[in-house]
Amino acid sequence: FATLAMFLRTPTRLLVNTPLARANYILGLNHSFQRSQSTNQSVDPQTTTPGTNQLDGLKWYKKYHATSYLLAVVTPVALLTNFPYVSTALDVILGAVIPIHAQYGMTQVIDDYVPQGNARKFAQLLMLGATGLVFLGLLRLNIFGEGITKSVKRFWEKPEQKLLH
Repeated sequence: FATLAMFLRTPTRLLVNTPLARANYILGLNHSFQRSQSTNQSVDPQTTTPGTNQLDGLKWYKKYHATSYLLAVVTPVALLTNFPYVSTALDVILGAVIPIHAQYGMTQVIDDYVPQGNARKFAQLLMLGATGLVFLGLLRLNIFGEGITKSVKRFWEKPEQKLLH
């Protein structure tokens, strides 16, 4: 937590080659963007998120990172918990947050790399469908199966040896 606190207090201008600095540049949250807005100069298209305005990009950015923080907390707790009811509740949370996090992240990738128009709309529709399928699959695993955490924990179990008679 100390490293995270130090990172959050570090000014963005010192974090030149980090994802946060690049995201701030893309979203236009750097000082040159603010100066260009105040002097009514044109905004460089490379500093804006394609297909959205600055505030929409910032909202997606915040939602994406909120789901990241939630996953960073819930995942280790879920994997270390052996209580059935707590584990089930955490599985349901993971089953909802994982697809939402993927949807937010991939929407930004689609906005960055797919040309505007029908191709982008089609790609976003495909991503929304994939997110829905993942959500339903994880929901089914959590309700009718053994749950996400127990399925993941099985990777570290020794396989049962079958004896041949």
